[in-house]
Amino acid sequence: MIITSGKLEYRARDGREYDDNGYPIQQTTQWSPAVPCQVVPLQYDRTVLSSTTETPVIIARYEVLIHARHYKEADEVRITDTRSGRTEELRVISAEYLRAVSQYKLLCR
Repeated sequence: MIITSGKLEYRARDGREYDDNGYPIQQTTQWSPAVPCQVVPLQYDRTVLSSTTETPVIIARYEVLIHARHYKEADEVRITDTRSGRTEELRVISAEYLRAVSQYKLLCR
């Protein structure tokens, strides 16, 4: 059972990467409609400074549970945690299908 604590959006991209002459096509990126999910923050650290520029860096890692019917394979997602109101654009590190509950567990960073 998913306890809805957030919303997830996928970055939709065009299917083609190169035109007929072999030149790269500039991708138009749009966000998909938001789907409900369960967001579990595993790590969120705002106290890290970049070693080269001394600017603040946020280190965030989330575990996201989503129903299989809402899952799309994607490299990037935007997660909104409804409890804190925080929105993060993250890369999907791994996606594991949980067959017993028909859900996907995404690890995002």
